Amino acid sequence: MSTITERLEAATAAHELAAQRMHDLLDALAAYRAATVEEVEAGLRTDVFLTPLSNLASRQPYFAARQTGVLSLASGVVTKATHLTTVSGSYFADPASSYAAAAFTCGPKDAGMWLIGSYLAVPTAAASTIRNYIGVNGVTTSFQSIGTTGGGTYGVVQSRPLRIAAGDNIDVRAFQNSGGAVDIGGEFFGIRVAN
Repeated sequence: MSTITERLEAATAAHELAAQRMHDLLDALAAYRAATVEEVEAGLRTDVFLTPLSNLASRQPYFAARQTGVLSLASGVVTKATHLTTVSGSYFADPASSYAAAAFTCGPKDAGMWLIGSYLAVPTAAASTIRNYIGVNGVTTSFQSIGTTGGGTYGVVQSRPLRIAAGDNIDVRAFQNSGGAVDIGGEFFGIRVAN
């Protein structure tokens, strides 16, 4: 059993060690400077300290859109999701970038690695396959697929990193093969994650 004196000495030693570690940390951080807004917007920096202020100044290009009405999706046909037209938020560093007609067009300053994602809500009465595609420059690329038993609304989510160049046009496409047309809903987003 330790005495009160021993406990006090141990607590004092622990406090002094913590104070020394804090002093060392502050000395290490003193070598860093706050990043400028331009540096933060340019991408990840490892040689400057990102203060809360410089972090808030960061504006990564992004867009987010949701459905306006529904899209009647025919059975057995890959179809562009033209109903994803209500922009719920966006920021682009380049005035040549835009989100219009249910598609993102990238300007030169916004080119880079993006995280692109989409969600489709598809009701089916019969067993079917549902696919959620990402389209790049009019070409259907990767997709997420689920099989359904019918009798409900099924959500299909896809997200993927995608290197987007200036002038690229990105959209969402849908497919179902239930045997009849269905009205679908959905959302579409993208955020640049690196240059």
